[in-house]
Amino acid sequence: MNAFLIYLTPVIAFIFFFNLIGIAHKVKDGEKEITVQILMSGFMFAFIIFALVLSGISN
Repeated sequence: MNAFLIYLTPVIAFIFFFNLIGIAHKVKDGEKEITVQILMSGFMFAFIIFALVLSGISN
């Protein structure tokens, strides 16, 4: 399980960062349909927090 989190968390964090940049550009341009991106960012943020908490517990 720890190996899974070690390799997957940086990938999710990278995608999360670029998704936030995409949301910022869409908000700046005035697009209204960003619900899917916000929902996806919420799940990615929750996963990153879960991975950090789990790594703190396992040490």
